[in-house]
Amino acid sequence: HIVIYNAPENTVDWSLQQIIPTGAISNYATAFYGKDLFIPGIEGINTFTTLAQTEEENSADITKLIAPLYRSYLSSLTSSNWKYIYGGINRTLNHYYICFPLTAGHEIIVYSFDHRAIVGRFTGYSMYSFCEREDGTILIGGGAGIVYTMNSGTSDDGTAISFELLTPYYYLTDEEHYKVVRRFEAVVDHSAQFTFNLDYIWDTQSGATIT
Repeated sequence: HIVIYNAPENTVDWSLQQIIPTGAISNYATAFYGKDLFIPGIEGINTFTTLAQTEEENSADITKLIAPLYRSYLSSLTSSNWKYIYGGINRTLNHYYICFPLTAGHEIIVYSFDHRAIVGRFTGYSMYSFCEREDGTILIGGGAGIVYTMNSGTSDDGTAISFELLTPYYYLTDEEHYKVVRRFEAVVDHSAQFTFNLDYIWDTQSGATIT
């Protein structure tokens, strides 16, 4: 819970304003961005501003589009290990990271403040915590007592970093009504040549790939 007081100079005049149930699963995963606080809960990640206004936990859930994945991560951990879920802010890229210490391999979910959506995840890295230096450099605490520098190059110690984006199906609001998608736009920022594949399915017919 977050307890808000009206706290003037004289403590005798203090008064209780509001008690907000946050459902936070880990204090280490909460992170400030601007004037707001991101709070991971059992159902998803909410913001303090919306909780204070509505007191409804899921009203500003930024993970609602990946709710099944989010819940599967939590179910893979015992509630006693939720306190080891860490979060951090990358103000250079305008990202919020939340790391789940899964037994099968840590997963880091990436939220973009620019796109206001989950934009990806990091897999294959045993990361435990985040720290931002004053110059904006992001340090990540990993396994075996190793601290990594984030975004210091285009490779991971000489090994190319792979990237894959998987999105949910785009039902365009209602999957039960007929629609024709005539145009699809995607914005991709890259620094080298790469292959971009877009898989699609037309109704119940076989799918195809645009390269």
